Amino acid sequence: MIFTSLIFPISAALIALLIAAVLVAFSTYGWAIVIGTLIIVIVTILRQDELAIAIVAAVHLYVDWYLGARVAALVIALLLLGIFYLARSPQHPWVGLRFFWLWLLLLAFAFFPAMNGLTLPDGFTYYLDIMFGAMLTFWLGTIVVQRVVSLRRFLSIFSLLGALIAVHTLIQQATGILLFGSSRYDAFLAIKNNLVLPGTDASRVGSFFVDPNWNGTFLVMLLFLPLAIYFESKSLITKALCLVATFLMLIAVLSTFSNGAWVGSFAGLLIFVVLVGRIRYSVQILLITFIIAAMMIILLPTQISLQIQHASGAQELSSRVAAWNTAIKVIYAFPWTGVGLGTFAYLARADPFRDPLQSLPLAQPHNSYLELGAMAGLPVLAIFMALLILAIYRALRNWTLSDRQTRALYAGGIASVVALSINSVSINGWTLAPIATVGWLILGAISSSVVKKQQQFNDAKESPWNT
Repeated sequence: MIFTSLIFPISAALIALLIAAVLVAFSTYGWAIVIGTLIIVIVTILRQDELAIAIVAAVHLYVDWYLGARVAALVIALLLLGIFYLARSPQHPWVGLRFFWLWLLLLAFAFFPAMNGLTLPDGFTYYLDIMFGAMLTFWLGTIVVQRVVSLRRFLSIFSLLGALIAVHTLIQQATGILLFGSSRYDAFLAIKNNLVLPGTDASRVGSFFVDPNWNGTFLVMLLFLPLAIYFESKSLITKALCLVATFLMLIAVLSTFSNGAWVGSFAGLLIFVVLVGRIRYSVQILLITFIIAAMMIILLPTQISLQIQHASGAQELSSRVAAWNTAIKVIYAFPWTGVGLGTFAYLARADPFRDPLQSLPLAQPHNSYLELGAMAGLPVLAIFMALLILAIYRALRNWTLSDRQTRALYAGGIASVVALSINSVSINGWTLAPIATVGWLILGAISSSVVKKQQQFNDAKESPWNT
């Protein structure tokens, strides 16, 4: 079985070397392909599965979204599924796709809207990223996280990812320089109109997302993961690092001046306080929130004032409502199949239904749920919501079956999903590939099977990640 499980990753590495040997002659991307493949192979051979799926999320953000490669993360996800199947064992069992028939219905009902996009690449890119990609990443999350020690490791790694994006955001704010930037970013930057706070000269920072609203959504989604580790861990050093990560992410969210991100964070905080598992933990959360808020007011009074000014602006809400009204009109006109998947399709076909208060045509209605309804029809929206609700329900069931210490981990994951879901009312969170990828990974992880308490104890005792 060990020999069989190694054939697939080693063969993939050899194929990557051959492909790269050809590509190097024509493009510098050849070396990137082979190095990336070798990293994935080494990580999977060492059975660092949680790190492997974190790499999928990072590739989706930087390579697919920021650099425009589009499909690299999906290829890696499929590769990982093959490796996990061949390497299945009693310690790493294979898990079938949960809610299989609902996923199948989602793909089937979304197929015609994908074909009906303005262009075939536009429709199928959206289909692969948002529909098929969601299924793959959700499946990966359920396969990898089958023990509490795996859930702890998963949340730790994604907490680190959130902290790194926060640091990257703060460096960009302080220096005006985007680390690991590219000419593609500069070209996209030139057409964006929301990178400066209206009526001020304050910059809104987008990091690799470019758009600050997307950056804020991503950071808020990961904000509750280090807090979950904080309450689950008994190590003072770990607790201190978790508080630092949380503080960095909050400061970075402030740099985006995203109103929707703050609304999502408040919703997630409420869920986390309720589900964290102990009353004294809830009191600690409120105390930590008060201390961090006080520090931000003292250290960053100008940014706080600008954020309040931005949130109270009447134009901010009216423009969103106008975009939503346009989407509702589109859904009323095309309730079953929508106008077709893809931002180009919506940009062109929704314009005749534009609300009078919407000043410009939009590529999406700034609401993930209305976006799905307008682009793909109400059946696709209903199936998507059913998958989301069932996965959250399963996560809540896992929470009820866990001991009090472990409940903090599930509380953090559920709070992250709720923050993303609430934020997706004002921005396309669940329908933007690099954000949705992490959201479905978290949902897969927290809705995975729960092991017996004794096995949880043994895992925690034997794991080098035990803190």
